[in-house]
Amino acid sequence: MRATAANGRRFAVVTHTGRLARRMALRAEEIGLGAHCVGVLATEGDPIALMATPVELESALQVLAEQAVTEHGAEAIVIGGGPLGRVAKALSGKVDVPVIEAIPEAVRYLAAVLGAAATR
Repeated sequence: MRATAANGRRFAVVTHTGRLARRMALRAEEIGLGAHCVGVLATEGDPIALMATPVELESALQVLAEQAVTEHGAEAIVIGGGPLGRVAKALSGKVDVPVIEAIPEAVRYLAAVLGAAATR
């Protein structure tokens, strides 16, 4: 979320797990990015079944990402959920805003924080 909100961008989280939507929105608040988060959009139905059909998963998340941009004003999208990294890569360039892959960004953030702490 921090990378997605860089330079004050408004962002949305797009995921395949509706049960986690509230938790993801709360997390944005907890880390001080609630004002930047325009929403958490999740696919409907069984996320396990959707994961079993990669083409449908990508299509469903692309629809939500485009909706986040056009209807909610998102200036960047974070694909929420570690197992969705492949979809984040696939959607990069297919949506008119940056699409952030969560796990690599989290690792970069932690490396930066730990690196800064080590130099103190």
